[in-house]
This record gives sequence, structure tokens and C-alpha cells, in this order.
Amino acid sequence: MSGLFYVYLDWTTEEVPRCFYVGKGNKVRVAKAKRNEKHTWVSRQHGMRREVVCSTVDESFAFKLEMELIQANDTYNPDHKDHSDIRCNKTLGGDGVTGHRFTSEQRAENKARWQNPKFRRMMSEKAVARNARPDYKAMLKKRQAERWKTDEVYLDKMRSVKHVVSEDTRAKLRKARANRPPVSEQTREKIRASSLGRRHTSETRERMRVACADRRFPQSDEIRAKLGAATKRRWQDPQYREKMVAMSRSLGTDEEYRNKLTEAQKARWAHMPPEQRERIREKLAGRKCSDESREKMRAAAFVRERAKRKSIWIEESLLP
Repeated sequence: MSGLFYVYLDWTTEEVPRCFYVGKGNKVRVAKAKRNEKHTWVSRQHGMRREVVCSTVDESFAFKLEMELIQANDTYNPDHKDHSDIRCNKTLGGDGVTGHRFTSEQRAENKARWQNPKFRRMMSEKAVARNARPDYKAMLKKRQAERWKTDEVYLDKMRSVKHVVSEDTRAKLRKARANRPPVSEQTREKIRASSLGRRHTSETRERMRVACADRRFPQSDEIRAKLGAATKRRWQDPQYREKMVAMSRSLGTDEEYRNKLTEAQKARWAHMPPEQRERIREKLAGRKCSDESREKMRAAAFVRERAKRKSIWIEESLLP
């Protein structure tokens, strides 16, 4: 599919459709609806339906067909100020820029433009406004879904990509995470509400399992050593250790939180495939805890029970 050139017609969605634009380009160009300002105005006023009439590897033939269709459908109109005329082709065709490469001077000019704070702020505001539009989000989601289903070249490329993060980038990410403000309760509630009741389909779970098996597991000894060293460094920080211990103790005595965990675990087990349950049973069969682990579990249970009895005693003492 890559390397094909397409010739297409843009029609209005009126009761009697009218052709107002003829174009030529690659698949990315065809997928983008926006052209010039006149084209955008006509699309909003009369609707737009794009019809691909030809696909070929011969670009010269595509140019020739584009010129013939512009003349046949009479869509050439260099004057775009008259909105009563819906014709949107500014040229007679045959002048596309597929595969165009910028010169070093043009690249330097573009780089200098992006270093201007005013220009960057303007482009950022435009991008934020565009990304906030529901129709734009839906279009991106649909396009990406179709790409993952039909574009084999893209799939092979994404499967073969090995993401290697440099140490400089890792340092920047750590610094950004350290300076990130805490998540507000309102944001937490929004995240919780959006994830509530969500269930992955069996097909999605299988894809996730294959992806994890291909990209992360089995982990090499070197990666395991790095992960272990990073975890040890974190727990050697007294502030981090105190924070995690306090959080664990507070959650362990919270009856509502424990009930939520129990219900979540039951739901997870109920939706788990039978073969996965069997693997977990085989892994846990015959597993024995060390004396040290048993002692820690006994001490934790004692603390929870004492806190529970203390709360009951306080409630009873407050009764009239």
C-alpha cells in the first residue's frame, strides 16, 4: 500500500451532490480532510464526501488524471473570494509536492521560526484548541484503529521498533516527575469514574498478553538487577520509607479500603480465563513461607486486630 498515489473527488452532501475539488496525493494526504480556506468553508456549508477514483504507482499518470478531472468537473477557480462559487481548485493540477524535501535554508528558517516564543505559544494554543474538539478526537481514534487493522507496513514497523531511552532523557524524566504537582482529589475521582466498570475484551487481553511477552518478558538478568537496585535505592531514602510505611498502615486498618480490595480481587478472579487460574494454582501449590515471613504476617495481623478492637471500644464508650 505504501508508494501508491491516489486521485480523489470531493463532493457536497446535498440532495444533488456537486463536485467542488479534485486532488491527488498519498494515503496520508487523502486521510486529511482540510485543504484551503475555501475548501473548509464549502465543507462546513454543504458537507463533504471524498471519493477515491484511482490508485496507482505511476505518479505522472496520477497527475495527468487529476488535470483531466479538474477540467471535466470544472473545479478550477483561482479567485476564492466569491463564496457563491464552490469550486476550490486554485490550479489546473499536475503540480503536487509528494515526496518534497526541504532545503537546508528552509529547514534553518523553520527552526528559527520555532525558536520564537510568540510563534511557539500561538501554535501551542492552536494545538490545544484542536485537540479539545470531540470531533477531532474521534477522527484520530478512528484513523488509528483503521491503521492498526489494515496497514501491514505500519504494523511491522511498530513491532520492530526498539525504544532505547538515553541517560540524558531518563534524567529529564526523573526531574519532571519530581517537580510534578500532586494529583488533586477531583482528578482522582475523574480517573476512577472513567475506569469504573471497564472490561477489556478477550481479544484485547490476548493482544496485551502477546505484547507483554514480546516486549518485557522474560526480562534479562541485567534488567532485573537494574530494577532491583533502583527499588533498593528508593527504600533507602528515610522520607520515602516513612511515607510508604504510613500509607500501608493506614490502608491496612481502613475497612472500606480492604472491602474494595476484596471485591476487586473477586471480580478479577471471576473474569480470569480458566487456563490462567490453573497456572496460578500450580505456581502457588506447595509454596511455604519462611519463619521470618510468618512472624511478620503474625505481627501485622496483631496490629490490625488491636486497632479494630480499639475502634470498637471507643465507639462503645461513646454510647449513652
